[in-house]
Amino acid sequence: VTNCNTNVSVIKTTNSNYSYYGGLIGIVSNSAVISDCYAVGSVTAGNYAGGLIGELYGTLNNSYATGNVIGIDRIGGLVGYLNSGSMEMCYATGDVNSTGGYVGGLLGYQNGNTINKVYATGDVVSTGSDIGGLIGYQSGTINNSFATGNVKGNGNVGGFSGRHNGTANYCYAI
Repeated sequence: VTNCNTNVSVIKTTNSNYSYYGGLIGIVSNSAVISDCYAVGSVTAGNYAGGLIGELYGTLNNSYATGNVIGIDRIGGLVGYLNSGSMEMCYATGDVNSTGGYVGGLLGYQNGNTINKVYATGDVVSTGSDIGGLIGYQSGTINNSFATGNVKGNGNVGGFSGRHNGTANYCYAI
């Protein structure tokens, strides 16, 4: 998928909290590549929600989201759950609000993969734990990235990453 965009709001209408919600795509399957895409609307959902993509198994390059995201668990300003995929040259500027855990300004949960040159500028507020300005839970490699928003949560809260179990090189929060 290349050069796609949307300017709509996505709102959860089902009682299930275990669906995938994104400003552009709910879930991206293995080996799919998303490049030069953006979303500017807000997302209000349950779990696995992102300003652009709810859950990503593929590759995301040169893409961004600017809308606010509201959800429960695995919530990110750009991607809710990065599951064995990769991300490069991406950003999110919207605020993220959650009532659960694994919440970040860019990415809620990173599962053992590589992220390069990304950033988030929105504020992140949650009543849960593993809350970060860029990434809520980080278990892969991240390089040359930063976060600038305010962060508030109940446990494992950080300006950059709420819980860090991987490698970070040349990263910062201000």
